[in-house]
Amino acid sequence: MIITHALVADVTDEILERVDGAKEFRTGVPPIFNGKPLRWLPYTMDDEPIFDADTHIKERSVETVGESEVTLSHPVRALTQAELTSRRQGKIRGLDNTLVRIVEDLMVAVATGEPLTRDTFPAQAWEKINKRRRLRGQADV
Repeated sequence: MIITHALVADVTDEILERVDGAKEFRTGVPPIFNGKPLRWLPYTMDDEPIFDADTHIKERSVETVGESEVTLSHPVRALTQAELTSRRQGKIRGLDNTLVRIVEDLMVAVATGEPLTRDTFPAQAWEKINKRRRLRGQADV
């Protein structure tokens, strides 16, 4: 449903109803409430924000009742340092299972006397290792 109007209580600015005016109002124009503490206001929605999900987070949408309209906005805020650290550590932990398998392959190669070179391990393994190193601020190998 496309929301075009909101019914608002005058005293409290509480939104009582959200409607599609084209379907709700026969004439397309909302009625006027003479003597009642209610009013129909146009309902507008801000564009969805574009943001970097690695450094910012979209918070819960907010409806703001103004004098002439109700606006739905989508606030975005920067992640705190603690949140950034937590995300980075989570990404590192997510790579740990892959690295455990790589270590197992390495140990088997050592135990069986297989010569070890960079080519002993698949490019995908090196990509995972380098991704993990970058998350810790280290250079690729």
